Amino acid sequence: MKTLRIAVVLIIAAFSTYMLTSCDPESAEPTITWEGIISYNYDANEDGNYAHTLNLVVDAEAGINLFNIWKHVITDTDTVSSLVDSPADCIGLLTYNHDLDIAVTPADVAGGVTKIIYEMEVTDNDLNTATEEFVIFVTNGTLSYNVTFVVKDALGGDIADAIMVFGDSTNAAGDYTLVGVPAGTYNYTVNKAGYDEKAGTGFVLASDTTVTIELQQEWSAEVPLALYGQTTWATYQGNPVTVYYSEVFGVAVDFTNAGILRIIDTKHDGTTLGCDGWVVVNAADVAAMNTQAALATAYAAGTVIHTYDLQCDQHKNYEELNFISKMGSTYKIVRYVAGYRDFTTGNIAVFKYKY
Repeated sequence: MKTLRIAVVLIIAAFSTYMLTSCDPESAEPTITWEGIISYNYDANEDGNYAHTLNLVVDAEAGINLFNIWKHVITDTDTVSSLVDSPADCIGLLTYNHDLDIAVTPADVAGGVTKIIYEMEVTDNDLNTATEEFVIFVTNGTLSYNVTFVVKDALGGDIADAIMVFGDSTNAAGDYTLVGVPAGTYNYTVNKAGYDEKAGTGFVLASDTTVTIELQQEWSAEVPLALYGQTTWATYQGNPVTVYYSEVFGVAVDFTNAGILRIIDTKHDGTTLGCDGWVVVNAADVAAMNTQAALATAYAAGTVIHTYDLQCDQHKNYEELNFISKMGSTYKIVRYVAGYRDFTTGNIAVFKYKY
């Protein structure tokens, strides 16, 4: 009987221990709460800058072990996540108040953003975890802007009928504004007959933008000038050459002897062509002389001449000669491309020019 009583006592003790243990309540799950909205609909094209503060209250009966706030930026094809806050002064607290400042600008949602999620995550000392989310739903996530081109020539004059291609959009001649272009990175070209193409690559569109373009003239068509006194019968490539001077770039072909054609900056009788003289320049430097300012600088740095003997021979193209001609307040870059001496077709000097 004594053995039986001992066994019964042990069973009762074990049962009591079980009952006491099973009645000890576990800590409540942690919570994250705030008053006010839990989401926001953001129109990227209308709302401008958005700012809001969430007054967060974090409760954890077992004490806070870790509190993190994540930001997830979601597009149609990708999610970019970043840890935006991880306050350390909450560790061990049962209740913690925290202000989460949220700010969104139009630039934040460019490029197809559809949603921004602020995810709050708390873990207590019992390793229980709770999460809450504040969601910003973005409409018109790809912002659109207007692009206007201003097209000028080297003299600063407006060019009215160039063709602009921006990304996949081509405008009619002279229409230099594109409306409602999605934000992004683009290539563009601007073209006009008689001018070199202007191209841009990697152009970032992130606001309404005006772009000023200066188109550089292409070299003109060939301009043949006959020797003075031969304009009634001289020809070039089968076509009559009826002039010996150019008032466009200030050159007259006045004299020939052996292997030269002499040019002067007036007419044969000395009357003006509107030219103040020329400055010879190196061929390698011509590419950089693409504005009136550059031509003016090069002209001022050179030696002004008023006559020059060009090499020529029967049907032979000589090495090009480049010179700047000052025509009053403007400058021309002139290129000598060929000089011919021929008893049947006449003595011809051939030029091209820009600006």
